[in-house]
Amino acid sequence: MYGCNFMQCWTCQIGFCWGCGREHEDHERICRDMTVPLENMQLQHFLTEYFSRDRIEAFNLSVHIRKTRMTVSMREMLRVTHKVLSLDKEWYLTNLLEARDRLLEAGRGEQVHAMLSKYFNFCEQSQSSLANLSLQREIAPQSRRKQIHGLHMKLCNFYQLLLSPTSTKHWKHFMQKVQSQFELF
Repeated sequence: MYGCNFMQCWTCQIGFCWGCGREHEDHERICRDMTVPLENMQLQHFLTEYFSRDRIEAFNLSVHIRKTRMTVSMREMLRVTHKVLSLDKEWYLTNLLEARDRLLEAGRGEQVHAMLSKYFNFCEQSQSSLANLSLQREIAPQSRRKQIHGLHMKLCNFYQLLLSPTSTKHWKHFMQKVQSQFELF
């Protein structure tokens, strides 16, 4: 392809020669010693040309949030409930020996199971909400993404607290600790 090789960048308005790549101010001093025809090139569009960087980062944050596992099976829920109830070893062993099948139907067992179910459901629903929230256009700026990321980290810590009830010595202390963390949301 022969002809004028003068190009001008749309962004910075700098003129340059398509053939040699050197800067030029106008068509007058353009390279004329081109003897080999230029290749016929096709421009490839990058994602950043279609989406802003903020939107791409918001999408990446959404993917990161969705990858975090915050669902609990019924079996895992029962395991955690038994772990919390076993923090009071004397009560747990007495009730376990007397009525193993009805342990979760006892007042304390039912209360702990209901509260843990509520908290685990909160984690799962909040994770989904944060992932969707991160994709909204008005949330795209970096400061809002940092807030969403901070909430997600807090949610992950809360979820880990629920999964490890052995961090306290008594079931009431554990449930109070969980409740106080829950109220921070």
